[in-house]
Amino acid sequence: MNPLLKGLLPLLHAFALVVAQEKPVTLLLAGKYKKSHLDLAQSLGIREHVRFVGPTNDMVELYAASDVLVHPTFYDPSSKVVIEALMMGIPAISTSFNGASDMIIDKNASPRGRVIADPADVNALANVMIELLDSDVRQACSDATVGLSESLSMIRHVDQLEKLLEDVLTDVKSQREDDAVVVSDSD
Repeated sequence: MNPLLKGLLPLLHAFALVVAQEKPVTLLLAGKYKKSHLDLAQSLGIREHVRFVGPTNDMVELYAASDVLVHPTFYDPSSKVVIEALMMGIPAISTSFNGASDMIIDKNASPRGRVIADPADVNALANVMIELLDSDVRQACSDATVGLSESLSMIRHVDQLEKLLEDVLTDVKSQREDDAVVVSDSD
């Protein structure tokens, strides 16, 4: 809902670099935007390649129409759109300023997309966008999402939370038993 914080301006500039490569691309933008954003797309020569969808509750349909999610945020504790896209098998591009970036690049799994260090680095963003236009690269990232949905399910989350609470309770009981003082009458 905050296009500047979510990286809309670098995204439009990076997308202009992708379009300049004469790649067959369309950018779908969901969320709030202003006339100045439409004007920027026009001035960058990409307006005919950008669809400003606006605020929507139909994200599933947008994910289904997408090959890659691009979210070059300047700050996001853990972006829901990145997690949802990955759960649907869609590779994601985001930044190291997104808490969900560890789901894109997981040290224990193949990459599920790309993470750039600086959301303002338009060239880096354009480069990873172009990289993920390659269907083989995109498919490898999509393949890496298999099983992610199950690992992030609410049932698994509740099971892990219950296990954690049981472990804490066991530790507390054990600590109390260790700290118990036996008092005896020595008369």
